[in-house]
Order: sequence, then C-alpha cells, then structure tokens
Amino acid sequence: ENMVQQGPVHLTTRQGADISFPHHLMHTLIARWGMAAARRAPRLPKDVPVTILVGLTAIHRSLETPSGEENPTMEIENQPISWSKAEGTLEWFRGRMVDEHAGGCRLRWEDPHRLDLRAGELIGIRNGSLKIGVIRWVRSNAHLEMGVQYLPGAPEPAWVKGKKEADFRPALWLPLSSYLLTLSFYSPGQTLTLRFPKGTLKAELESILEQTHAFFLFSVRLLSDTLEQAEAAPESIDEDIWSQL
Repeated sequence: ENMVQQGPVHLTTRQGADISFPHHLMHTLIARWGMAAARRAPRLPKDVPVTILVGLTAIHRSLETPSGEENPTMEIENQPISWSKAEGTLEWFRGRMVDEHAGGCRLRWEDPHRLDLRAGELIGIRNGSLKIGVIRWVRSNAHLEMGVQYLPGAPEPAWVKGKKEADFRPALWLPLSSYLLTLSFYSPGQTLTLRFPKGTLKAELESILEQTHAFFLFSVRLLSDTLEQAEAAPESIDEDIWSQL
C-alpha cells in the first residue's frame, strides 16, 4: 500500500518507486486523504439539540468567555441564545444534530432567526464540548439542513500579525493538526507572530489548505516551542479589534 513515511517526506508506491515532495504537501495530502476517509465512515443517527455559532469572529469570542457562562439565556423558549459582553452580543442559534460520523455531521436549523448560510461558512457546534467545522452543503425544504465537515481538534483563540501589520487580528489555532484559521490572506512561506493569552510564538505558513468567503485555512510550522511573554494582556487589544470587525 502507499504510505507516507517519517523523516524525509517521500511517498513509496506499490511498485517500490520513491517520490519526494515538499514538506508542506504532506499536510495537504493528509488533510485530503483524511476527508475522503471520513466521508466513507458510517453515519450514526442522532437526535441531539445543539447550539450553533456562525463565523470565525463569533467562535473566537466564545472561546474567551468564562467557563459555563456561554449560554445564560439558553432556557428561554423560542429566543436566540446570547451572551452579552462590553463589546456587543454573542449570538448562539438553536439546531439539532440529525446524524454524525467521524468526520462530520448533518444539522437541522431550528432557530426562529434564519440566516443566509451557504457552503464554505465556518461554524461552531456545542453539545457539551465545542467543535468547529465547515458547511459543505445546504438544503432548504421543509427544514433547513446542512452537512458539516469537522476540522481536527479543539480550537483555541489566538491573534495573528504579519510583519507589515500594525495590529493583531483574531484567529483560531488547532494545535492537534497545526492548522491556523484567519480572516485575512497571508502568503505561504511568510513568518507570522501568533499571540495567545499567555504569550507569543513565531510561526511559518507552510501552505494554504482552503479558502472560502469566510476564512483561510493554513498549515503552520512553529519556529519555537517556547512562549515569549506577551507585550500586553489580550484584553487590551480586544476593543479595537472588535470595533474594526
């Protein structure tokens, strides 16, 4: 069988030929092959209520909320779920998970507030823990339903800044896969500063894995494993960032 070996990045074919390719291509191959495998996984019927966040900005802000305070109005019947902050209101929408497999799920929108959702949108799904995924298809018949492909691992809030940028911008970091989600495009090979609540890291963008109207997804190589002390607490830059968005 074909296999990706550790060490130097190369592919061994069934015929025994050894094909070398750039390191960043390995991440792309793993991502694409993983997607195909996930689609073949069996779907398990579900009937589980969930809450949904729409967009990178909303997901980022939700990850900054104190634990357990995301949905204080969740029990109010037929009302949008929201959590108010000084910068504004974070909206959670009602949905139902119809089925699920290893790589994603099918959701039914049950919130009275209908949004113009389309393929390529980034959403957060909470049923206990928070998962993030990309809408791959949308159907609107008697109910609005959507197919969602999960992105690997638990997301963490981050801020990103390029060399020529003056301000940090919100981003999502997926440490399990070393993926970075941003609102802005950056060129592969570029070095960025990633900021976390406890400090900063330098990172190199290896390749862009996907781009939609809602986000850019990059594979990233960290240039240091040690957090440098943050210049200021992230809260001090939030107000300016959210006002710009």
